[in-house]
Amino acid sequence: MRSFALRKFHLGRLHEGDDLLSSLTDRASGAGIHSGYVWVLGTLSKAVLGFYNQEEKVYDELRFVQPLEIVTCHGNISNKDGEVALHLHMTVGDEMGQVFGGHVMPENEVVVAEFCIAELEGEPLRREHEPDLNLDLWPLPPSEG
Repeated sequence: MRSFALRKFHLGRLHEGDDLLSSLTDRASGAGIHSGYVWVLGTLSKAVLGFYNQEEKVYDELRFVQPLEIVTCHGNISNKDGEVALHLHMTVGDEMGQVFGGHVMPENEVVVAEFCIAELEGEPLRREHEPDLNLDLWPLPPSEG
């Protein structure tokens, strides 16, 4: 297990019509953040969430084109092939209080979104492709034994 210290918090707001994932990635990259944690509050006019299909080893997309409240959205910032990579999960709710959740995919259209990024000090977290799962993950630590 690696330990990190908090460097500072970055707070901000995205513009109406922004893509949630690419806009947050651009903000983190522009600030030079390669390790961190992200929280988001707000509303969307369109949501695209992924559900990891364990048999096919791909993400199935769940698409919603309707007003949605971001109930929770959080994740981490790492480095993948020298680029900033965000891994976010989100739960959204509709006007009836039904909730849907999953992995944040591209094309989540922001109406209002406020974010907090906790920047971490230390060597950047990095992601590596895990072929058996077809996922980009943090590497496993060496086995103790």
